[in-house]
Amino acid sequence: MFPILVRSSRFALAGAFASLLVLSSFGSLHGQVAASSAAMVQTANARLTAEAQSGLPLTTETRSMLVARHTALVSVFMDAPSTARSYALPAATREELVKANPAYAALIEQEKTITGQLTVAIADNFRNRTSQKVYSLYTAAGAMRVSFAAAPASLSALEGRVVTVNGLGFPEILVADRVRPATRAEADSSIAEVSKVSRLNANAVRTNAIPPFTGPGITTTAPPFANVTGPQSAAVIIVDFASTPMDTNNNPPSATPLTLQGDFNTQAYYNKILNPGSLPNVSDYIAETSYGKASYAADVYGPFVLSTGYNCAQTNAMLAAALQAAVNAGLDTSKYNRFVFPFPSTACTYDGLASTGFTTPLINHEWTWVAFPVQPAEVNNTPGFAQKFLVMSHEFGHNLGMNHSNTIDFGPTALGPIDFAATNPGTVDPGGPSHPAALEAAALPAAVGSPITGINDEYGDPFPIMAGVGYTPYNAEHRYSILGWIGADGEKDVTASGTFSVAPTENTTGLRALHVLRDAPSNSWIWVEFHQPNSTYTNFGIPYLAMPNTFTSGAELLYSTSYLDARHTYIIDTTPSAKPNNFADAILGNGLSWSDPYSLLTITSGSQTNSALGVTVSYDTACATPALSTSSVPATAGSGTVTVTAAAGCAWTVSSNAAWITITNASGMGNGTAAFT
Repeated sequence: MFPILVRSSRFALAGAFASLLVLSSFGSLHGQVAASSAAMVQTANARLTAEAQSGLPLTTETRSMLVARHTALVSVFMDAPSTARSYALPAATREELVKANPAYAALIEQEKTITGQLTVAIADNFRNRTSQKVYSLYTAAGAMRVSFAAAPASLSALEGRVVTVNGLGFPEILVADRVRPATRAEADSSIAEVSKVSRLNANAVRTNAIPPFTGPGITTTAPPFANVTGPQSAAVIIVDFASTPMDTNNNPPSATPLTLQGDFNTQAYYNKILNPGSLPNVSDYIAETSYGKASYAADVYGPFVLSTGYNCAQTNAMLAAALQAAVNAGLDTSKYNRFVFPFPSTACTYDGLASTGFTTPLINHEWTWVAFPVQPAEVNNTPGFAQKFLVMSHEFGHNLGMNHSNTIDFGPTALGPIDFAATNPGTVDPGGPSHPAALEAAALPAAVGSPITGINDEYGDPFPIMAGVGYTPYNAEHRYSILGWIGADGEKDVTASGTFSVAPTENTTGLRALHVLRDAPSNSWIWVEFHQPNSTYTNFGIPYLAMPNTFTSGAELLYSTSYLDARHTYIIDTTPSAKPNNFADAILGNGLSWSDPYSLLTITSGSQTNSALGVTVSYDTACATPALSTSSVPATAGSGTVTVTAAAGCAWTVSSNAAWITITNASGMGNGTAAFT
């Protein structure tokens, strides 16, 4: 069967449109590589190469030069990994230096092939509304940061999996040229090495700690986020430093040790945020938003003073040192599956850094972590507990497997055209003549016109806590699809016209989420939710942020498609005007309807009470019928036509999800014919 699809619409459309997504800037954790660092590395490379080639004994300055070069090059590996190899020493120079003194090996980049568990953490900068994924590879030797010279398209499918990475690196960081699923033999060997290493408690290694295999390699499906129900036991390990670390631009540390002060290094402060006794707190929040299916309790330890000062780019090393210090002081890690590390910071560009899903090295069971920097402005002032509750609950949401609550903005229309698999896999702002979107636009037939762009705004949703600005609980979509806190009896897939009574997401029972089909071939759906101030935290969030009453006055619509990350949510504005839209009034108000101009779907928000909202879903009858002139062509090439029978006012488009099919005359109104080659 030809992969050709025909769409018809109730409205006259001026041609067919391809839709693109603009991914908002994620930014760097540390900024661009300083020109001085780059120049220093190049100068050091020339001197080191000359020394290695001279055959003379290495000078006493060699080690200090290597130390300074290593520090600068680590910044390059983090901030500009695509340029990493241009700063590398020649292979012969690296070999000669290590041969002359094996102790130099940790300071000289080496070609590496390593197998381990690829983990990801989310770095949140709420102030600048930017976010970044931070990857690490966990092996028997510990955790090393991983950057990518060019991130593969399949990277998200490898998160949490056992992978083999090839690249250039130091013991603490690797720039990967290639990452692939580990073979069964590679993974078995890696797991065996991990099991030999002494861990921080005496528990046996869990048999299900490494995701299961299928076939010759690992599965590409992301592992489930286990243990999101039941007790969530947290250990808060307060960290201080005996010395101030270099900042992320490698400026020398000051003589004054960097420590938490005042309330920040007291157990009482973190107990107040995390445990019952005040409003808000994470424990009550989780109990309420999970409908009692999960509980959260925290024990607070420390502060522990680490002899080494760690900067914000050295999280893996800091976590390992802090865990070891706590264990040395008597902490039993077997009691906890969640760990929080408040630490002093002078230069962090993130407000919280949280692992997504579980990891297993260092501790002999599955665990997650949050690194929680305390900024200088906060040191001598107790901040608002509500703000710290927001950060803690948001980062814990990442631990549970969720990503952010975004907006998707198509300007004057609530939702843009439907994408097909492998046509525009959802990236990008036109941004320049060599940008993928611009190249795609240039390749489109004249009849199709320019792509319609959609803005995917990180943190854009003004309501839920996973947006970083809202305080209302996690979306019903996440509570059903990721957390399982809403069960099968609380969700309904809708593929045919009907009217439904939707209970508030805040209720503990009833139908709380509609999953409405928009388009089957692209696996596109609309989630419909309804909110009421029937719970402490929805009621708390609305006045706290002066949220508009519209949040509780109708249906909330969120978009889901195979082009978008299922761990995000994407609210759509049902009252659009122009980019950027005001998503504070995104709710579909009572008595209002939203009709999708690119499909046959209409959703109507009916009458509501504080316990139910009537929602009507209707699908129009398609107004166009296609017929292929041929069902097969020779392997060498071929052509044919698609005859479209349609009423005079019926607009239609013909498109394909296969790059090897070219379509002309792809759109029309009434009867018509499209050609394909």
